[in-house]
Amino acid sequence: MSTNSHIDRDLDLQNARRGVWLVKVPKYIANRWEKAPGDIEVGKLKITKIPGQKHQVSLTLSSAILSLPDVAEENIPKDHRLDVSTVTNQTLGVFSHKIPVKNDSVVPESEKLCMEGRIVQKLECRPYADNTYMKLKLESIKKASMPARKVQQLDRVVQTYKPVS
Repeated sequence: MSTNSHIDRDLDLQNARRGVWLVKVPKYIANRWEKAPGDIEVGKLKITKIPGQKHQVSLTLSSAILSLPDVAEENIPKDHRLDVSTVTNQTLGVFSHKIPVKNDSVVPESEKLCMEGRIVQKLECRPYADNTYMKLKLESIKKASMPARKVQQLDRVVQTYKPVS
């Protein structure tokens, strides 16, 4: 028998009907966004609507993100396209968990679980094949092809002890 500490909480469904996008971005963009301060613009989305066709969505990273100091990749592509696909046969949602700040209030706030919306479209961010992207891929291929371990030649015999039975 296990004793799980299960606590019932209310779920805030105020934004449950809001449609949101699930976007998959490359690791180099995620690393830049992770290191970015909270008060800068990270990029701009451009949605082009052509009658009779799918929407064309593109992402242009801001110069502030491209020039962030102290990041492993030097140059990353600025322009990306987002391939759009609709979500069918699945119901996916986005939730947030808010933990109150510790303070000395008379009525303590409890943790809050909110549904921020349901995912209506999945997008995959892909860079255009320009020189910057090709250089980035070449560096990642070179890095992946380097062996993790290297052979070292020893100058003297290493003393090992045999087990005693």
